Amino acid sequence: AVPPRLRKRILSLGQEGRRAQRLLEEGAGLSPGELYELLVPFDREAVIYAWARTSRRAAAAAAETYLTKSIHVNVLTRGRDLKAMEYPPGPFYRTILSALLKEKIDGASMGRKEERAWILKEFPLPARVPLR
Repeated sequence: AVPPRLRKRILSLGQEGRRAQRLLEEGAGLSPGELYELLVPFDREAVIYAWARTSRRAAAAAAETYLTKSIHVNVLTRGRDLKAMEYPPGPFYRTILSALLKEKIDGASMGRKEERAWILKEFPLPARVPLR
């Protein structure tokens, strides 16, 4: 008596959950930032399902860390900040901000100023040739 749309969603979550479980179990030794990159494409419900299904302690601990800590970390720097820092606009912004987020998930404590310093260190701007 379950409506077809809901039935399809439940089955889809089950499949996603099993894939997330496999990734959790295979990647249990990865850093929280690396696990975040693996799990962020999944719905939270699928990760919760994977967490409930796994019998491996390391995988369960990784799922718990992802759900209770990693997904709540954010960066203060935005695209407009990168533009003000003179990075050319484009898809590279996503690369920079994703790397920064991973660094913070892995435990780096940074305010806005520290984020900018980290970005400049990890993604240096090309040297400018002075105009004559």
